[in-house]
Amino acid sequence: MAKSQTAPTVIHLMQRRDLTARRVVEFELPEFLLLALETRVAEANSELPSDDAADPNDYVESELANVITIRDVAELDGRFPGFAAAVTHWLKEIAG
Repeated sequence: MAKSQTAPTVIHLMQRRDLTARRVVEFELPEFLLLALETRVAEANSELPSDDAADPNDYVESELANVITIRDVAELDGRFPGFAAAVTHWLKEIAG
């Protein structure tokens, strides 16, 4: 997998941070993945009213959340107190 020459983002796992906060991150992806992402978002939006339209961030967030299991939540909450509470907060937020 080819990578750009820019330095990777280093995440300090042990620093205390607000797990309910949102943060902008940058990823480098192959163009075919971006095309697939844009296509899926367009398909989803074709079935939604325009005021409920999704964007690529919504889709990526949903897909990343899908890889976290209940076991992961329990394990990560043990290592990083507040993780489970942040997941609960996020679920309430997306439920509207």
